[in-house]
Amino acid sequence: MLLHNSIVEAIGEDGCSGVRIICDESINQEVRTYFVDAFVEEYNNLLEMIEDEDGSCLELDEDTFLINGIKEDEDGFTVTFDSLALHCDDGDSLASYTADEAIKKAIDETVNKFQSINYEGLIAFVCSDGWHGEVVQYEISSCETKENEIYEFVGDAISEVIEDEEFWELLEENLEEADEDDFKHVASNFKQYTKWIGDEAFDKLLEITENVDDEIHDSLEEFIETDEIFCPNNNVDDSDLPDGYMDALFQAIGVDNDDEEDDDDEDEDDD
Repeated sequence: MLLHNSIVEAIGEDGCSGVRIICDESINQEVRTYFVDAFVEEYNNLLEMIEDEDGSCLELDEDTFLINGIKEDEDGFTVTFDSLALHCDDGDSLASYTADEAIKKAIDETVNKFQSINYEGLIAFVCSDGWHGEVVQYEISSCETKENEIYEFVGDAISEVIEDEEFWELLEENLEEADEDDFKHVASNFKQYTKWIGDEAFDKLLEITENVDDEIHDSLEEFIETDEIFCPNNNVDDSDLPDGYMDALFQAIGVDNDDEEDDDDEDEDDD
């Protein structure tokens, strides 16, 4: 499950991106070495490409290394990364590419080399030049991703900042114009990662709602007491899909889209 963007922004510019490679213990070290080498090569190629196309690349000049940790477990290992945003013009503008491209290419190369492995992860960072920016966030997986997937490296990232006043100040700032669904999303993320952040986080979140809306505060207070996890609906943009694709999909899952349209027409006639 994705984090609410306000949490990613409040964590800081490094974000909380990571990939867990699932493999047999007998090939763990070999796979780990191959993946890291593949990422470093693809990352350096990307920086050279930015230098050529954009005229300069800050990360190339500063000789940055984005891997900030590798953690082994009995089923494989997890690689976490610093901020994946890349810059040019001495950092004053964003580059044409972001470093998650290097991660995806390294994963593809590693999977092609070791076809028995699987992977899962979350890419989440703020792509910003210091003035303007946006959150980039998506899940990657070779397996069927669970609706409420929890990532240990995300829990670790949140736990490192949850006690910092700056985190809560940024979170409150980002939620100034939030609606009830936004707060439920944040609370759901806190429920998922309670093991890492504790129960006090909910009290602080409720304090933020007191400055936003009394109704939202009361509704959120009730929601927190339940086991419910709020997953925001992801509306599908079908504008780029082939003609008839959605009709075929509705038919495959047993929904009569024509009837739904007819019902809408009837409602308009009644009006």
